[in-house]
Amino acid sequence: MVDFPNEKGPMYLWENVAAVEGTVEVLEKLSKEANCPVATNANDSNKVHIQKALERVGLNKYIKKMYCYRSVGYETRKALRMV
Repeated sequence: MVDFPNEKGPMYLWENVAAVEGTVEVLEKLSKEANCPVATNANDSNKVHIQKALERVGLNKYIKKMYCYRSVGYETRKALRMV
């Protein structure tokens, strides 16, 4: 997802929401052979909010599992150091 710095709050409520160029094509191919999760540091969003943002750009059908700051309790870079 493209992070528009002028937008605030949960991404699904932003006026402008966009997938990074090429993401749909890559996920379409990958999801046929692998599970494609999302890990995000989005502090303003919970899993439902993230799902709604993904729906707005057509990515939700490729993502089966989500890990977000609010549900895990760690920022992704801190969680990766723990692994």
